[in-house]
Amino acid sequence: MNRWVFAMPVVLAFGVWIGIATRPSNEVAAEPLIIESIRVLKSGHLFDVASSDKHTVKPWFAGKIDFSPIVPELAAQGYPLIGGRRETIDGHDAAALVYMKEKHVVQLYEWVTPEESSSAATSRGYNEIAFPFGTFECCIVSDITMPDLELFKQAVLANGAH
Repeated sequence: MNRWVFAMPVVLAFGVWIGIATRPSNEVAAEPLIIESIRVLKSGHLFDVASSDKHTVKPWFAGKIDFSPIVPELAAQGYPLIGGRRETIDGHDAAALVYMKEKHVVQLYEWVTPEESSSAATSRGYNEIAFPFGTFECCIVSDITMPDLELFKQAVLANGAH
């Protein structure tokens, strides 16, 4: 047998290891946030505070996380707010804001980060877009299409003033 047949798995494993080892430390992997979003959907516990009013949801986070989240009003763009919950992402306090798009749940995660990163991913039928927003890192997860998720991101950026 050709000795390269035996060497190929070692070369591939090394390549995968290099890819994982060189990932920036501030980058949150898509898979864990998508898995968390699916877990939340299956549990039926989408929010700790149920409200379509940003003036109810935003103050609810006071004392529960170490920052004041941006709570964009997006109902006019077709994404009504339905509530929020506290999360922990990579050891950081995070706010999870829950919106609807027709019958689809759209989860917007926010946490404080000193570094900026952007990414997009698809896994298990769910799409994710991560992007910097002021002093926050934001990540949107939903089963809506990637173009619709991009529209949601643009609506967040346009309407996300404190």
